[in-house]
Amino acid sequence: MHMGHLDVQGAKMSKSLKNFVTIRHELSREGGLTPRSMRILFMLGGWKERFEVTEGLKKEASAWEDKVNNFFIKVLGTDETRAVNGHSDMSDAPVQTYLAEAKEKFHNALTDSFNTSLAIQAISELITKYNSLGAGTIRFEHTKEVALWVTRMVNMFGLNGTATIDSEIIGWLGIDIPAYAMPYLTLISCIRDRLRKQAQQKGPIHIEDVTDIKQKIHDSPLPDTTETAPYKKVLDSALDSVTQLTASEQSTASIMEVADRIRDEDLWNLGVYLEDRADSPTARIRPVTKELREAKEAQQAKKAKKHIADRSRNIAGPTAKDDKRMISPQELFKNEEYSAWNEDGIPTKDKDGNELTNSKTKKLKKQWDHQKRLHDQWQSQQQT
Repeated sequence: MHMGHLDVQGAKMSKSLKNFVTIRHELSREGGLTPRSMRILFMLGGWKERFEVTEGLKKEASAWEDKVNNFFIKVLGTDETRAVNGHSDMSDAPVQTYLAEAKEKFHNALTDSFNTSLAIQAISELITKYNSLGAGTIRFEHTKEVALWVTRMVNMFGLNGTATIDSEIIGWLGIDIPAYAMPYLTLISCIRDRLRKQAQQKGPIHIEDVTDIKQKIHDSPLPDTTETAPYKKVLDSALDSVTQLTASEQSTASIMEVADRIRDEDLWNLGVYLEDRADSPTARIRPVTKELREAKEAQQAKKAKKHIADRSRNIAGPTAKDDKRMISPQELFKNEEYSAWNEDGIPTKDKDGNELTNSKTKKLKKQWDHQKRLHDQWQSQQQT
């Protein structure tokens, strides 16, 4: 429920001003909000106050959602058998104190004219404090207690589909990896963990590392269905790559090349990411999230710009033209002049969050088409 006026770029939303946007339109719009992100967005404002949806507020809502998302993934990736059980009560005292404080702040916020902004801030502060302690210093039962409370509060706000407030299932929709994929992913992760360990120790990979995995598969056959086929393909490829390493002259670079390909290409394309952990020799198996995709795109764009800048210092004449052709049209306009782009990378809003005019969009589209032709020509030349 929201009783205050909704503002768009400083003006009250109304049909007469032609700035009227419906929830249905926003949810169906390409690159628009999701039901969850829209709820979070409105929770950042007061239910009876004027409320303006700005790019800054959208980013704030997205950051809160990502923070909760990562918290759930981290908790679900906690190995109960490795959780601390032998520490004194002193080591867990802060967690219980933080949870009690969060509950009190949450309750006070909602009894203060249903102040949802302060309520979700209490959740955010609890997660920050939990993360500051490090999962390796917290008893598993207390980690579960914190996670269950956060889950039940987001359920109460309708951020987790039809899940109820008394649910015993930690997390929300969108962070699950299919159960049928886990047997394959566990073995693939094991292979990569071994590759990473040997590279760090500057040691070689032995054929026993392959036969050991194959023996596990023989002893406990993996499910073989249409759904598991993509994961089986990645596992077979990983085993083949390790076998080839054992039969060649190995180097730290060649071992890490295989490890990185498994994580950054093979599994990434299946929507799975292996997250290395400083406090554990094993990676956390987690889904690829919007936050991870954006971080990877930013990293790739940064590398591309650095590569072009480095070449420009040493190259002149015709080759400098090749540098521009190397830029993907999707990355052409990824700069500080704009704040939003469509799926092709064409800007839709300027740096201040204002919608671009039709004439500006047409001009950018022409530049995009020209860059695409140049980039396609360059890619064809590289393949010949």
